Amino acid sequence: MMKHRWIALCSACLLLGGCFFLKDEAGSGPDGSEISSDQVNADEINPVERSRTEQTLDDPLLGSFYRDQLSVPQRELYDRMAEGILQGEMTYTLKDLDREDLACVWVALTSDHPEFFWLNQYTYLLNNDGNDYLRLVDEPDPQEVAAIEQAADAIIDAMPSGLDEAQRAEYLYRLLIDQTVYDSASENNQDIRSVLLNGTSVCAGYAKAYELLCRKAGVGCTIVSGQALPFDEDEATAHSWNLMKVNGEYCWSDVTWGDQEPENNPEGYTMSYLMVPDDVIYARHCFDNTLQMQDTAIPNIFTMPAANDSSLSWYARNNLCFDYYDREQMSALIDQTLSVDNPRVEVQFSNDQAYREAIDDLRRQDDNLYFDKGWQIYGWSETIAVSYIDFDDARSIIFWITPV
Repeated sequence: MMKHRWIALCSACLLLGGCFFLKDEAGSGPDGSEISSDQVNADEINPVERSRTEQTLDDPLLGSFYRDQLSVPQRELYDRMAEGILQGEMTYTLKDLDREDLACVWVALTSDHPEFFWLNQYTYLLNNDGNDYLRLVDEPDPQEVAAIEQAADAIIDAMPSGLDEAQRAEYLYRLLIDQTVYDSASENNQDIRSVLLNGTSVCAGYAKAYELLCRKAGVGCTIVSGQALPFDEDEATAHSWNLMKVNGEYCWSDVTWGDQEPENNPEGYTMSYLMVPDDVIYARHCFDNTLQMQDTAIPNIFTMPAANDSSLSWYARNNLCFDYYDREQMSALIDQTLSVDNPRVEVQFSNDQAYREAIDDLRRQDDNLYFDKGWQIYGWSETIAVSYIDFDDARSIIFWITPV
């Protein structure tokens, strides 16, 4: 969870895509044949066989985003598994694919399919007759599967009718923030059960639940994993967020970072990370395109498209993104927005200079516009507090004007 400074002014394993484990074991194949534990040497992999096809990026809901970047043999296994899992199959012949191919397929499959929430582990079985196997370790609980489907469908059924794609994405963003508590100790926090059944999760749960719900609502969405640098911290940490395709344009959303800690943000949310372009997300997020295995690393496994359209952001769609800071313009906005029942204003600036000027004006000691507006609303006899929280990557500011 991102942590922010809250300022009040008074008139006084496999590391791409989540947590799962790769196990290499000796045992027996599905036909009872002897299995060895010999490993494929990564140096002996044929680079032609491992080459990937070009990414098509033509899936409107991004439901096969990672699949489309696999090689042809990898996609064949992916498709067999995607179909077989629905039929309850537990074992799959690999057909000349090695451990690294299997790892790529596993990441693609579990990233594209958040509904396969029970897939946490698999066993790679080496057969002496040349036919190696993948064996799934975990089986789904039919009651959990039904409960997840019921919960997701109930959310979609309750969505107001007539919303366009961007509005549906916003509705689900707000809903997940309202109904989910960030808790690193939450059960099943690497999958959708934590959010849809328990209402507590971490970034992986938020991102996978958002992916599932957006697709059900007809909005393109997939999970992305990498590193993010929280505010007021020096080191990046593992994190998950979402790539989206809305109105035919790519953008990014981070529901976890949108869910703010109440002690820092009284309203508990920000729109700073809903359908944003590259310059916002990459300021503090870094996509990890290297698949780190136990004894080797596979670089450049997946790629991301450019997302340069800022018109999808909540601020742009609500005319709250400004190219420059103007006190008269801000005064008019406060008059239109602020009231006793609504003391909160959230704005964004398209450049660093305007953003910094806005913060400087919030902090000024004399002729402070915001204190004056507070006194106009609450009465000149009141002590007024102007509180704000800012997000330098998004160049956005939320401020509150309240009596003390």
